[in-house]
Formats: sequence, C-alpha cells, structure tokens
Amino acid sequence: MAKNEFLPFGTAEGANVLSNQEYERLAARFNGFISGVAKSKELNTVWRQSSVISSAIAQFIVDSDNKDLLDNGDVAGIKNRLVVAIKQIISGVGYVTTANMNLELNKKVDKANISGVKGDDNDKVPSLNLFTGEIGKLQPKGDYVLAGYSYSKTESDGKYQPKGNYAPSGDYVTTAALNNGLALKFDKTSIVQSMGTSTTQVMSQNSVTKSLNAKTDINVFQSKTESGNAVILPAGSPVSFIFNKDGSFYLYSFDSGNKFKINKDGEVTAGIIPFSRITGAPLLGIDQKWKTVTKQINTLYTNTTQKPIFVFAKSNASSNNFKIELEVDGVIASSTMVNGSGGSGTVTKELSCGAIVPSQSSYKFLVGGAEPAGVSISYAAELS
Repeated sequence: MAKNEFLPFGTAEGANVLSNQEYERLAARFNGFISGVAKSKELNTVWRQSSVISSAIAQFIVDSDNKDLLDNGDVAGIKNRLVVAIKQIISGVGYVTTANMNLELNKKVDKANISGVKGDDNDKVPSLNLFTGEIGKLQPKGDYVLAGYSYSKTESDGKYQPKGNYAPSGDYVTTAALNNGLALKFDKTSIVQSMGTSTTQVMSQNSVTKSLNAKTDINVFQSKTESGNAVILPAGSPVSFIFNKDGSFYLYSFDSGNKFKINKDGEVTAGIIPFSRITGAPLLGIDQKWKTVTKQINTLYTNTTQKPIFVFAKSNASSNNFKIELEVDGVIASSTMVNGSGGSGTVTKELSCGAIVPSQSSYKFLVGGAEPAGVSISYAAELS
C-alpha cells in the first residue's frame, strides 16, 4: 500500500485545540501572532487546519497513482502528480466535445416539428394523438368476402343462432352442486396469522409454527408459583432460576439454598463473583501491565484508553532545591520536594511522583522550587 508522509496534526479525540467558534473569534486569525506569549491551544489549531487539508490532498494523489508521497520538499513533483490525478478524475467522468454533442442533437426531432394535423411536410412527424385518431377511422385488416358473395340479413337470421352471451361447450356443474361444494370449504379470509377465540377461523401453518416456537415445555417454565414468582426449572437440574415479584431474581439450589441473588436495583446481594473472572471492566490493574515509557517535563499527555492508568516518573538534577509534581486535569495529584543546603550538603538529587489518571483525563509533569533549571525526567513507567 502506497505511503503518505503528509500526516494530519492534532486530530485525536480531546486534542488541545480551539473549538470552531473560538477559532472564528480569535484576533490572531486575521493579523497573525504578534510579540508576546503564544498559547499552545491556538497554535495547535492553526497547525491542525493546515495539516489536515494538506494530508487530504496528499492522500488524493496517493490514491490516484498508488505511489509513495514523501515529505522531501519536492514541490514541483507534488504539483505534477496533483495535476495528473485531477486529469485522471476528469477523464473518467465521460465528457463529450461540442462538435460530437451537436452531431448527436442533429439526429433528433425537434419538439416543434411534432404536428397535430395531417400534411405533406417531410420535416415533421404526426403526434401520437393524430396517428391514433386517423387509425381509428380505418377498418381493421381482415379476410373480407368480395361484394356479391355475402348473405343478406334475412338469410343470416335464418342460418345462424341469434346473438347472445353463450357459454362454450363443456362439462358444467349445477348451481346446487357448486353451492354444496363451496359450503364444505374455508374462505381464504378465514385463515388468520394470530391466535384468538374465534370458532369460525383457523391459523395458518406459519403462524402456528411461530406460536409454538415461542413457547417452552410447561414442565420447564412455571409462570406462577404459590408465592406469585416465576420459575425456570430444567428437567433433572438441581438448580432453578427464580424471578421474584419485587423485581429481583436469583439461582436457587435445592441442596444449599440461594446461590446467587441480584436485587431490583441490580446489586449482588448473595453469591460471589471471583475477582479473576472480572474481564473488560474499567478497573485499575485488571488486564493491565507495567511498562516503561518516555515522558517530558511540562508536556501535556492524555489517557486515551477506556480504563484508569497509573503513571510514575523520577527526576534527575544537580540542583539542591526543587520539586517535581504530577498535575491531572489541572489538579496537583502528586508532589515531591527537596530542600538542600548546597554543595556536599545536598539531601538528594532524585525525586519521584505518581498518581492515577482517569480515562480521557490529561496530565503533565511539572518542575518548581528555587532551582528548577536542569531538572529532567530520568525514568517513567505506567500501568496500562
């Protein structure tokens, strides 16, 4: 598969960018950024807009010629490939030249040349209404007797049976027999598709099959016990499934009583779910492992997983008075500080901090204190 090296920037869910409304109102969008502090959220938005459209155009080129598009500064090469891609799309639409179009139009009849009257103009054609009306005035084609070879009315009346609505010859049943036979049949309108109490209607094969399939053995399902509860009791099983009137349900063992019970609010009030059986739940430590990662000071990270994670980092510096903090969603979740006397009196030069980061939350490591210069993260790990 061809590669596109022009990648979009800042497109992850929850990315540190402005909303469309905020970006429309941003003053720097008209005059550009001037001297002062440039906010990362504003710059990220500018970079994302330009990178997304350039990545889309680049992907259009790659999809057209199925060749890698490298970020190597070859402006002329990219332009030439874009032109070829556009021409390829246009040529596939099926446009025709003006000359060919005029040639084809000249083969057609202009609507103004459809005539509603008879005439001898070779450039006109009769309308359907005119043609139908004129054809209706003509005698149908047939094998007619020549004049002088036909019967007179008097001869025809004596030779042929009078005109009437006669049935063709055949084996016909009497009206009484027909009525007797129909009385023994069901009318199709009496075949219904649902159950009911009628004594003159029947259910179709399909509706009977569906109704029976929706049922279960009466010995397995007891719709109501003496206490008003519903019970499922498979044949030979030592355990039954009981639905209570109050909305709760539970498994019941005839040997030891209740095995597992859930109340109407969905809380487990009896029984135990082994911790090792819990999979897929958004719990810290379940289906997660420790792994080393790379983290930088004052860089915003986001937990994009569906579970909380635990992040940890150690700092390394030669200063004697500094602190390292872990900020989660703008709140300091962990902080460690060292206050040394300088020179050989330094207490320690390696500090650590860590905290739980909820799903979709952002976090970053900060450095402060009297001597924050030169402090960096020497080691980082996370449980994820």
